[in-house]
Amino acid sequence: MELVKSNSVELEDYAVPDAATPESAQASLEPGTDSSQQSARTSRTLHMLALSDQAIVSGANFLTSMVLARGLTLPEFGRYSLLWMAVLFGANIQMSLIISPMMSIGPIQRRLSEKSYLGSILSFQLVFALGLTILLAATLGVLRFTGNSIESSWIIPILATNIAFQLQDFVRRTFFYQKRLFAAVSNDCISYLGQLAVIGIFLRLHMLSVKNILWINALTSLTAILVAAPMMPLPIFRAKVLWGTLKRNWQSARFLLAATIMQWTSGNFFVLIAPLFMGVSAVGAMRACQSIMNTTNIWMQGLENSLPSEASRIMIKAGAPGLKRYIIRALALLGGLTGLIVLIINLAPEFWLKLIYGPHLKGYGFVLRAYGIISLLTVLTLPLRAGLRSIERTKPIFVGYIVTTIYSAISAPLLGKLFGLTGILLGIIGTQILLIPILLISLRRNLSSNERF
Repeated sequence: MELVKSNSVELEDYAVPDAATPESAQASLEPGTDSSQQSARTSRTLHMLALSDQAIVSGANFLTSMVLARGLTLPEFGRYSLLWMAVLFGANIQMSLIISPMMSIGPIQRRLSEKSYLGSILSFQLVFALGLTILLAATLGVLRFTGNSIESSWIIPILATNIAFQLQDFVRRTFFYQKRLFAAVSNDCISYLGQLAVIGIFLRLHMLSVKNILWINALTSLTAILVAAPMMPLPIFRAKVLWGTLKRNWQSARFLLAATIMQWTSGNFFVLIAPLFMGVSAVGAMRACQSIMNTTNIWMQGLENSLPSEASRIMIKAGAPGLKRYIIRALALLGGLTGLIVLIINLAPEFWLKLIYGPHLKGYGFVLRAYGIISLLTVLTLPLRAGLRSIERTKPIFVGYIVTTIYSAISAPLLGKLFGLTGILLGIIGTQILLIPILLISLRRNLSSNERF
């Protein structure tokens, strides 16, 4: 693995592979050429390793959730889930501001060398992680001194978890961007499998608590960061370079940021409403069922590492027709795999809940069925969002989440009050039913006004 040491700015003679000349572009579209075959092999290898890595991450997360749900009471698991939502909110903001623009724009930007571009992105990441952690500290302080919802012993570990989780996620995404696949997989093994192992030890020792789990989250992520540090680029603090990168990335990130906030609000607003009508145990049950369906993250989040960048490269090489074919194949693959998992689980949800979590989730089979439908609908949005991002048309994503946020704000309190947990679940399904047509229609219009997508 090449170690990027210099933080100097290097303007390079950039040439897009196989697209610099009409001849090379044409060659890339001819299925019999060596270039096309090599590109296909590279794409398959990238996707397979991305999926393998996500299998490790999702598998470890699933087993960790199983251990936590068994080792904690349902109310304790619900409280931990609410705290973890705060960490994931920060990670989602990071995805829209830092990682998504890097994955989509990095492969096609021509001004900076890769190490200079990544160095500038790392600088933004460090500032962002520090700033968001300070904001989270202020929020937790207010909650602590205005009520009893936050225990003082949770504050330091949740802050440490927040900054360590963000930085480790940035490390893994950077390795995938650079196609340093072994480094990415190894780093995730340290973080996620290490976390699972330590939590398992604490379970055996009867030492599981919300505070201890948060410290384990933080320290395993920190260990992975320290191992990866020598392989990462050095941050760049040159104003001209940072300003240029910021301007280019902001063109994509501005709508993604707003869309992420809207997405988080529309999807999680129902979860936040649930305790008001049904208590914190309802959140624990929802998160436990969601963890089972998160097995679909093996391909969804795995392809989140590779699909947007690959879509951008295909758009350069093959244009709109090639991108259309790529998105259709992705929809068919993701929908088919997810649909199979949903079918297997939804045939006997109570059986799976008892097998995985024991008897204390009896009666929540309908929640697991609902999350199966939610997972299937959610996974279908990934290729559509990747297609829009690859052509730098992220405004429709923002518009879609405006619609779902307004819907959530109106419907969540009503559905929760009138229909309880069933109403909350139906409301979450409704957000995806509204979003998919908006993304699909927008992508069709942007790719081609004459051809049917």
